[in-house]
Amino acid sequence: MTPLIPSSYERHLGKAVDNQVRAIFSGKICEKAQGLAAIKTLTERLGKNRDFPLDVDVAVIESKVPNAIALPGGRIYLFSALLDKAESTDEIAGVLAHEMGHVAHRDGLRKMIQAGGTSYLLGLLFGDVTGGGAIVFVSRYLIDSAYSREAEAAADDFAAYRMSALGRPAHPMGLLLKRIEGKDDVKGGNDFNVPAFLSTHPVTDQRLKALEKQVPSQQGEPLLSQEEWRALKEICKTT
Repeated sequence: MTPLIPSSYERHLGKAVDNQVRAIFSGKICEKAQGLAAIKTLTERLGKNRDFPLDVDVAVIESKVPNAIALPGGRIYLFSALLDKAESTDEIAGVLAHEMGHVAHRDGLRKMIQAGGTSYLLGLLFGDVTGGGAIVFVSRYLIDSAYSREAEAAADDFAAYRMSALGRPAHPMGLLLKRIEGKDDVKGGNDFNVPAFLSTHPVTDQRLKALEKQVPSQQGEPLLSQEEWRALKEICKTT
């Protein structure tokens, strides 16, 4: 059903979901000016010469969980803990490109339909999409659940293609996720849970090797300068 839904409807649904996501995280969006400029630069470079069915809008939200999500309508959230654990621009760029792949494939809308069913979708399209328990449920579901393995693999391919097109390696994304995955220790009482996109689609050696095979024909310029990378890392700092 996803291809039958007009982009204008998806944007409308996305705004309702975004409002709930902000409420879940108490609206703590990081807005330090230099960091916003860096995230804009990175997003524009990753999206260069690429048509998306929806406008991509990236924001950083404060959270102790190292995660990233793409909502229906084109909004992408990078969680601040993910930035904290990243060691290079290429690591974050790969994750962002992966989420842009979900936007390009309209996976957020697809998962939203799967969560609520056809009758739920019709109710949203012809009723009130801004309130009610249904939209709260779906918003929570989008945060806590993972995409299918096929959707994640397609987003990996999208990220690898975009990074290679810019002359940057694709595998740093896998190294970041592998590092996060390796730090999960239930017995040790870690202060975060494994994000949904790792819980059912772990960074296997096969997945990492697939990313490593995506080698650019020639090396491109860094996607961010050292100053811009530092500003992105510090986007949530208030002092």
